[in-house]
Amino acid sequence: MGRPKLYNSAAERVLTHRTYSKIYYRKNRDRLSIKNKARYQCKRRPPHPDVAGLHKQLQSIIGPSLTDFLDRVIHNLANARSPDTSIQQLKDDIQRVMVLRTQGEDLQHEISQADGVCGRFYRVQKAVTDLKDVIFALQDVAFQGEIDVEDTVQQHRNGELYYQSHPDL
Repeated sequence: MGRPKLYNSAAERVLTHRTYSKIYYRKNRDRLSIKNKARYQCKRRPPHPDVAGLHKQLQSIIGPSLTDFLDRVIHNLANARSPDTSIQQLKDDIQRVMVLRTQGEDLQHEISQADGVCGRFYRVQKAVTDLKDVIFALQDVAFQGEIDVEDTVQQHRNGELYYQSHPDL
């Protein structure tokens, strides 16, 4: 058995440790690769597409921007002979978004039961909160339009509607 080398400085110790690690990993690369691959395959979780699916389904209903969608609805209300059809379409969209919110809440409960409070839970919670805000903005325009179309158009011009006063929607 040989005597271990006595190091003169801390830098020499660090350098020796690095060279030992490099040689060790170079010699055992295949064995370590198989071991790490097996470890990470066990830990990998399948991605949960439902969080992104909620946003995609919402975009299929209202388009890429809620502001543009509601501006079009109010423009249709102002220029329509019978605003009842525009209001009915808006109510149908509200029902579809409510179904999405229910799906999001169910997904939130499933994730909290399976994984507890985690990053995915918070993403779903934010999506559900966004859906609630969208529903509130849609309902605001629908109810204002049912009461008085001219007043709704005037509130839109003045920027007094809910979606205009909340820029984060």
